[in-house]
Parts: sequence; C-alpha cells; structure tokens
Amino acid sequence: MVRKLDVNLNNKEFIINALKENKRLDGRSLLEARPIEIEFGAPLGCVTIKLGECKVMSSVSCTVTAPSPERPYEGQMSISSELSAMTTPFYESGMKGNTADEESMLNRQLDKAIRRSGMVDREALCIIGGEKVWSISITLHYISDDGNLVDAGVTACVAALLHFRKPEATVVGGEVTYHTQDERTPVPLAINHTPVSFSYAFFDDDAHFDEAVLDPTATEAQLSCASFVVTTTPQKELLTLSKNGGKVLSVQRVMDCVQHATERAQVVSKHIHDAVNADLEKRKIGGVV
Repeated sequence: MVRKLDVNLNNKEFIINALKENKRLDGRSLLEARPIEIEFGAPLGCVTIKLGECKVMSSVSCTVTAPSPERPYEGQMSISSELSAMTTPFYESGMKGNTADEESMLNRQLDKAIRRSGMVDREALCIIGGEKVWSISITLHYISDDGNLVDAGVTACVAALLHFRKPEATVVGGEVTYHTQDERTPVPLAINHTPVSFSYAFFDDDAHFDEAVLDPTATEAQLSCASFVVTTTPQKELLTLSKNGGKVLSVQRVMDCVQHATERAQVVSKHIHDAVNADLEKRKIGGVV
C-alpha cells in the first residue's frame, strides 16, 4: 500500500474495537456504504463522483480510427487514470514516484470491470467494417483519496459512459458524414450492462475480527490486511472477483460478500441511472434506456 497514514497503536485498537461492535468512526455500520454524489460537467460524458471525502472525475471522448486487424468490425476502448500529490500528499508522481503499483492496480480493476466485461457493445462502434470505427477513451482523475478509489472509479466510468453521446455518422456510398449536435441529436453508446463495484476490507488474525467492512475509508484500508472486490450487475451477473492481500478468506465469507453485492447492485445502479437521466432531461437530450 502506498498510503502511509500515521495510525498509532491506541487509535488502531480503538478502531478495531469499534468495528467489533458494528460501529465505525463516521457512524456507519460494517456493511453500510457512503452515499454516492454525482455531479455532471458541461460536456457530455464528464462526471465527478464523491464518495465521502473521496472524489473522482471521469471524462469520455471519442475519435475515428482504423480497427485492429483481428477485430475489423469492433470499435476500440481505452481507460487511463492519474494519481498525483493532489490526490493525497503521500502520492508521488512520475516514474520514480510511489504511485506506480497503486495506479497499476486501479487500472487493472477498471479494465476488468468496464472494458473486458463488455459493458459497451463494441460492434455498435463500427462505422465501416475493416476501415473506420469509433475509439472511446475514458480518462479518470483522482482528485481526493479517502479510501475505496476502486468503487469510486468504477462508478465514475459507468456514469460517464451512460452520460456520453457520440456524433451521429451516416454512410452513403462509402463516404461518411459526421453530424454536429446542431444538425442531429448525438447518439448514446450501446450499453450491455451496468457494472457496480463493491470493495470489502478484512483485518489480520491478531485483531480477532473476521467480519467484512464495506467501502473502507483511507484509515480502515491502511489498517486492513486484505481487500476483496466484487463487480456485478443489477441482474446479479458476476463480472469480476478480485482479492488483494495475504489473509485467507473462507468460502462462506466470499459467498457472503458476493450475496451482499448482488443484492445491493440494483439500488446503486438505479441511483446512477436516475442521476444521468435527470441531467439529460435538463439538457433535453433524452434519458438512458
């Protein structure tokens, strides 16, 4: 972990003892997540997510490019994220900084949850087979880190992709015309499903506390010895399971986390869709199907 929060022994014991009594410093119960706040920027596909004091901004853009030879009828998608000292003073940017491992882990989680899970129908991004396709780029900026950047990042990506609209393209005789927003209403992306991520923290055996803690804060994440991330859909389809850390989780503990995540996914997904629909209706563009 790159976070180097100064948590002394007394504070650690206090936090662990509180968790044993199903209490946390911010007043939540063990399996209670912080409320998600969604703000939209002026451009379509620009979204800022607030998860407590954790803040992530995501923006989506598109360009026209040639498809890969292996998949001539599929568009392309890329996800990039940036951690800096603005996120928290303990991060150091650059090749010699200490954020490389953290950025790599976040990028892997986002790639598996969004791109590799097939959230966006990439065949629908084809303009002319074998010649021109849309390339979708998602960029995330982690503005503030108060733990659980994975869930905040996944939520930011999902909201931005639902909110984004690409120019309508018409093909006549092999020639492509790209219409501006003034000429024609931009087109939403073809979405297959809505990924929702849930992160659980676990503590070492010396703490004599074996319960899962949902949506850990930065302090809780620093004290934990393992994390377990479940990415699912409102239809209870499991997309990814990821564990980091050395603690061995029992099969029952894993199943409990999966069941909790699948039960909560519909509520979180509805919250995201409602927020996106409300903003699109204000713009008179139309909501998400």
